[in-house]
Amino acid sequence: QEAPVSPDAFYPVDFTGGPRSVRSQRRAPAPPVMGLTTTPLPTWTLENGSSATEQAMATATCGGFLYTVGTANSSVLAQPHAGGMDVFLLKHRTRDGVLVWAEQFGSVADDFGTGVAIQGCATGNPSIYVTGYTKGTLPGGALHTGTNQGMSDVFVRKYNANKALQWSRQRGSTRDDLAYGIAANDTTGDVYLTGYTLGTFVPGVTASSNDIIIARYLANGTASTAVQIGTTANRTDIARGITVDRDGNVYVAGYTNGAFAPLVSLGGNDIFVMKYSADLATQNWVRQEGTSTADYAYAVTASRNATGATEIYVVGHVYGAAITAGTLGGGTLANAGDYDAAIFQYSTAGVKQRATLLGTQGRDAVTAITSDGGANLYVVGTTSYDLKNDPGFDVGSVDIFLAKYDVRLNLLSVHQYGSTHDDPGFENETAAGVAADNDTGVYVVGYSTGNIGAGTNQGGFDLFAMRYADGCSVDPALVASCRSGNGWGDPHLVTSDRFNYDFQSVGEFILTESTPLAANPFVVQSRQKASGNRVALYSGVAARFGTDRVGVYARSTNPLMVNGAAVALTIGDVRPLSDGTRVFRPTSTRYLVTSPQGDQLIVDNFTSYLNITLTLAPSRAGLVRGLLGNFNNVRADDFALRDGTQLTAPLSFNQLYKNTSNFADSWRISQTESLFDYGSGESTASLTNLSLPASTATTTQLTTTQRQAAQATCQSAGVLDPVQLDGCILDVAMTNDPVLATGAAQAQAQQPIASQVYLGRFDAEAGAEWSNQAVSLSPSGDRFFLGEFSNETVQLSLASLPAHSTVTVSFDLFILQSWDGNGPFGPNHWGLTVGGVGEVFRTTFSNTSSAQFYPGQVGGVASPAGSGATERNTLFYPDGDSIYHVTVTFDHTTPTLALQFFADGLPGITNETWGLDKVQVQVR
Repeated sequence: QEAPVSPDAFYPVDFTGGPRSVRSQRRAPAPPVMGLTTTPLPTWTLENGSSATEQAMATATCGGFLYTVGTANSSVLAQPHAGGMDVFLLKHRTRDGVLVWAEQFGSVADDFGTGVAIQGCATGNPSIYVTGYTKGTLPGGALHTGTNQGMSDVFVRKYNANKALQWSRQRGSTRDDLAYGIAANDTTGDVYLTGYTLGTFVPGVTASSNDIIIARYLANGTASTAVQIGTTANRTDIARGITVDRDGNVYVAGYTNGAFAPLVSLGGNDIFVMKYSADLATQNWVRQEGTSTADYAYAVTASRNATGATEIYVVGHVYGAAITAGTLGGGTLANAGDYDAAIFQYSTAGVKQRATLLGTQGRDAVTAITSDGGANLYVVGTTSYDLKNDPGFDVGSVDIFLAKYDVRLNLLSVHQYGSTHDDPGFENETAAGVAADNDTGVYVVGYSTGNIGAGTNQGGFDLFAMRYADGCSVDPALVASCRSGNGWGDPHLVTSDRFNYDFQSVGEFILTESTPLAANPFVVQSRQKASGNRVALYSGVAARFGTDRVGVYARSTNPLMVNGAAVALTIGDVRPLSDGTRVFRPTSTRYLVTSPQGDQLIVDNFTSYLNITLTLAPSRAGLVRGLLGNFNNVRADDFALRDGTQLTAPLSFNQLYKNTSNFADSWRISQTESLFDYGSGESTASLTNLSLPASTATTTQLTTTQRQAAQATCQSAGVLDPVQLDGCILDVAMTNDPVLATGAAQAQAQQPIASQVYLGRFDAEAGAEWSNQAVSLSPSGDRFFLGEFSNETVQLSLASLPAHSTVTVSFDLFILQSWDGNGPFGPNHWGLTVGGVGEVFRTTFSNTSSAQFYPGQVGGVASPAGSGATERNTLFYPDGDSIYHVTVTFDHTTPTLALQFFADGLPGITNETWGLDKVQVQVR
């Protein structure tokens, strides 16, 4: 059964348009239909429930975890049910939604969880505060104080990150006392709750109807100041949200049908916001806002802007015809029909600066708001119409939405999500809480009578949570919008269109910049220093997305510079800049620079070198250029000179570094272009060395001992991806620095997750996926492999591949007997063709004194016989043998894959043959 919640308990206006007690009657089953769900989709969703009621009401995030509070009249995730409605607190891992722990508590009567706040996140040992109201006496033993005083009492409980209760407090009058919001002072640990009372919550003050209450507790649980305030007699005053700014000031928002003197009522219910000092001794100001009819505020948050000033945001919904926009917004905002979602921006002095409405002809409301630290605001709410399109349409149910705004209240994006059900009357959701981490995660929680994601509603209201990746879609249909370009280690570059190459020049370069005709111009530059005469490492990166210049340098002292000045950013802190860019330091080594357009630059500082990852906003597609390519979803045209001259990949050593018009020199920056900071006597010229690299550096040049030692170091660090592993082996072997393995593992984590779709080893028979299933044993007696083959094509056929944009094939290639490479009895070619793509690899191999093209391809620079082999003459073939570990990556999108391995130019099966082992296929 649905929980007996009073009309004012959660939301006084029914989003479906009727009285809250009215529910659709179940009809005969019909084909499942879905509310309007727009792309990009959430990266994960979860739904949990029973045949009873489970409602998630608030959420907060800290340190890679999501803490969610709500109410249930059942056992939640196998926790003991105390009776009636209980309160639950859930901890999920933010990256994938995996549950870490669940806590459920309550009296034998009804208990409601309505708010959660976190304090001390940056310390790594956060405190989690939970508030709500209870009709009984809460458990907690010696850690709990307070017994029920009659009807409902407010409570606040403090937990650590491991679910251990620290203290619990309960307080109330003989009438109803309800708490809806909670906030913590991150410096002092003081915690504040707000709501309303029908009685005497503060001694000597008696409510004539509903009075606002604000209560302060110290970090150790000591009850401090409390405030009870109301408007004129017999009026309803309800506080719904509370926040604390960095200076400790307290802001409370809600709604009233009275008037706070000397203000006057605008008619019906008005929205209010008020400011108090940290000790609650002084009310600094109060403001009333709204139309002539019904207006409600549900949440408030404080956020610093680029100047360092704090701004206050109040959200809810309004019914009347129009509201004024504010001193900085200008004009009058007209209602689109029924209730419209509303956001108001105030200065800390109480000046209404801006306002905006988001609405349709249907019913639209905002229920919660959060800030990501200064650049963006996220609000969640509920709508009965298509909110993204104007004019929209009635979706026939109640959907949730997530909207993103900048600090000027410009709407940046809207996501709408609707559930499914065999009865459309049950496709109703309420979004009750939102939280944003300082990376790309935005989290929405609430409750639904429909099916969310892959979940199935168990009856009544089920709780849900979901994560959106802001700025980058993980929807396979929009996979091109998700790609990051990066440079790590040597450095090994991966363009935004997934082309891998090494770039070992020394100096300062354009990593990525907007094209001259692109809107919102930006530039990211890289500085590379030499490590020996063939290897280079990143020593600095500088970016400008607007007017501010940000630099991160490979050093332990003052690694972060903004506009030429050192900035000390503590772990967990955010620095908003004047152009809307923000800089966040999530760990001791990582800095995240996020632009107002949604671009994100991730810099990992290992002191001796940097790793760089750049994720561009989807709107940048095809409007950028530089070392990381043009982000147009075409790998083949990633290489061009700055004058637009197109180069055909892969580039030779001379094309990269030595030709008169070479790739490296084309993207070198001049002193006037430079965004970098320089030490005494330094300049872009002094940091340039045109003679380096002296030659190409590849793993094929390593000895077996070097390779094996470096491979062990890399694999111990967690580097498993074939492409990443090859680069890591080179870096560790060439520099003798194991820290590069740590960096390679972190770079691997920044890449799209590769899915292994095939692994073929031939200790037994080959499978039917191979066109030729012959398996041989080497003369050494210890190696089975697929083969032997001569001048023929052998096909591997795979089907039902997951959505992807590239394929990586890696394998051990056995070159057997007297291959003559480029010699007089050659050329002896070996290659790979892909069905629907064409030939992606062709080279020559030699086991004689003749040269070969490998590790390059046909037409490149010739190398001595055996170059790049991992083993030579270990299989005991009379005319020689070599084993090569080969990795090939190519564009591919279809669900079927045909790999055609071939050789030509061989004299016959008795003289020159080949085989395969350890064939691995990955898609991403």
